Amino acid sequence: MGPKLWEEGLSQSYLFYIPDLVLARIVDEPGHVLYDDTATRDRRETRDDLIQKSLQEAVGQWTNRLGDDPQKWQWGRVHKMYFDHPWGESSGFST
Repeated sequence: MGPKLWEEGLSQSYLFYIPDLVLARIVDEPGHVLYDDTATRDRRETRDDLIQKSLQEAVGQWTNRLGDDPQKWQWGRVHKMYFDHPWGESSGFST
């Protein structure tokens, strides 16, 4: 993208409400106020705190869902896709 495009286009204040653009703008500011969890009044979180918390929560969810051994976690146990036949069950082709 480069600094020129950023300054002339994407850094405009009217675009700040777009989450992807906001994150792109503050990614190099680990202490930015948007990283702070307002539910915790006793401390101010940073970008790194947020990343660490997110990873811990993700691992906790996967552990609850797939067990304690990450070596046994398998993509196919979580990501499945099923398709219904466009003619429905009456066609005899439903899954």
